[in-house]
Amino acid sequence: MKLRFLNVGYGESILLTANKADGSAFTMLIDGGSGEDAEYAGFPARVRAADALKELGLTRLDVVLNTHIHEDHTCGLARVAGEFEIGEYWCCALPEGNEAWPELPENIVTLPRSDKSLRALNEHRRLLKLFRSQGTPVRQLRQGTELTLPVENLSITVLGPCSEEVADMLPRIERLYAETETEAQKELLLDVDKNMNNHSVMLMLNCRGTKVLLPGDTNCAGYGHLPPQELKADVFKVGHHGQRDGADEALVQAVSPRVLVVCASSDRRYESMHPEILSLFQAHDPNTVYLLSDTPDLAPWTDGIPAHKALELNLCEDGGIQTAYIPVR
Repeated sequence: MKLRFLNVGYGESILLTANKADGSAFTMLIDGGSGEDAEYAGFPARVRAADALKELGLTRLDVVLNTHIHEDHTCGLARVAGEFEIGEYWCCALPEGNEAWPELPENIVTLPRSDKSLRALNEHRRLLKLFRSQGTPVRQLRQGTELTLPVENLSITVLGPCSEEVADMLPRIERLYAETETEAQKELLLDVDKNMNNHSVMLMLNCRGTKVLLPGDTNCAGYGHLPPQELKADVFKVGHHGQRDGADEALVQAVSPRVLVVCASSDRRYESMHPEILSLFQAHDPNTVYLLSDTPDLAPWTDGIPAHKALELNLCEDGGIQTAYIPVR
């Protein structure tokens, strides 16, 4: 199995590839990065998810997953959905009746982050409408959802969101779409945006005993429903771009990864790839390998990391993990 963390700047997009039992390739895209032109213009190492997939010669994806509805994870999927054949679409839990949601109006935006949230919610609505019109199966994932893959030696367990988180979040989304008064909608949009990260789909991949924890943007408060032993992983893509709330000492102790992946933009926006986070992992295990999807400048953590358009992890049959930065050509 290979995982390719695409350099989408501030955002996430992860391509999983593995061999099916018949020898053909299984492909799964986890999030699509940003849809904003400004995220890529002037940054030659960054690449839109759709363009990266085309460079690899792909025309079809077995599964596309949007872990949660935020611009830097959702809006890059618009081109993917329009330009590739999609076998199934997976997403976070949504309220009943979401197929009848209206487009949210632009006049409810009050802050830059609520503008991004509005665009993500509207884009996700369009994605659902497109997939349903095409007859593409849509699955909403939450803790305990059973997934069956046509791949030998690979299982995916859905660890989150938990039932309590779903029960808390869905009414927030329902209130936003039911409200018609503009000022109330403004507050409800901010509320949905603020609480969306811990509504992320959290996955544990298990490939021949090598485990990979992919928590979306879940912050350190979003793991409390899980016993520590269920979090142990060889590879951990730290939540929320490695911002300070992405991990605490208890989470570091529970996961105890050999390899830590941080999806942070080169400008370390919003204090992504926070040095205190990296120090926690180093204090726990000085041999932890640190890998980045972009090229932030934060010595000594980033010393010697070349400009790259992707980070690739190859999970080997013997339990080894091969890593490589894919250079910019």
